[in-house]
Amino acid sequence: MKSFIAFMQNVDALAFIVLGIAVGIGWARRRDRSLGNLALAIVLLSSVSLLGRIPALLHFTPPFLSEVSLVAFIGCGYALLRYRASLIPIPNRWHAAAVVAVAAAGGSFIVLRHLSLAKAVPTSAESVAAIALVLVWSAIVLEPIVRFWLVSRDLPAVQAWRLRSLSLGFAGIVGVLLFAIGASAAAGSNQVAELAVQLVVVAVIPLLYVSFAPPAWLRREWRASEEEGLRVFMQDLLLLREDRATLAGRALEWRAGHRRWRWTVTARCSPSEVSAPSRRRGCRPRSRRSARACTPWRWTAPKRRCCSFRSGA
Repeated sequence: MKSFIAFMQNVDALAFIVLGIAVGIGWARRRDRSLGNLALAIVLLSSVSLLGRIPALLHFTPPFLSEVSLVAFIGCGYALLRYRASLIPIPNRWHAAAVVAVAAAGGSFIVLRHLSLAKAVPTSAESVAAIALVLVWSAIVLEPIVRFWLVSRDLPAVQAWRLRSLSLGFAGIVGVLLFAIGASAAAGSNQVAELAVQLVVVAVIPLLYVSFAPPAWLRREWRASEEEGLRVFMQDLLLLREDRATLAGRALEWRAGHRRWRWTVTARCSPSEVSAPSRRRGCRPRSRRSARACTPWRWTAPKRRCCSFRSGA
């Protein structure tokens, strides 16, 4: 059992390496600012998994390895928080509170760890600092997870499932961390629990990837329900299978359901390329060349705060 658990740990590390490389290359090709923080969060999470396996593979611990891994771990949570702020604005006071909390927890853990190595404080103090760090990190990550899931209800199918995949992926990571803390505090090392954790981690990796760059076939599957509903409605409208009042009612229902999300373009063109009336409505470039600069798309919901999301479906 121990050998199989070690094998699964190596598989998880390798899968995270592939995930980090794929996400990094995908972002470098597109250079999409709206996905920059998400790509950074996934790459840092992959690096944490890789750094955690280095001592077992090399049979010694390189200097400052734990500090680098800790910085990557904290940076992953902060990058996800920044991605949440790029989609849904976050108040400055809450952003400052999150930064101070995670910085204090990380700094306390580093100080207590060195004091514990120097026999200045008991080992239990380091354990308490580690648990506090994980709890603070989990709180910072859980807020975007819940917010993404709520916002996904008012988005088109592709964008909604991308946010849901991201929420499920990071929720799995948080669940693994909290479960590991509870299992270690309750019964110590448990091989069955360790194997279950590795299996959950393997299942999380595809969710993180499709939240960043879903394949074309998966996007088509996500859009199938919307396209099928529109096709059936248009067919009934053309063939006049129902009376005029019923068709009018269905048209109003269809429009009401799709007015939950509407798309405008954030103006990034120069003033000379956009007419004055168009600046109030969004970016309307006068030339096809300037149209490429009009990214990303911005989503606005009635009676809700503004939320931008990349429209690449």
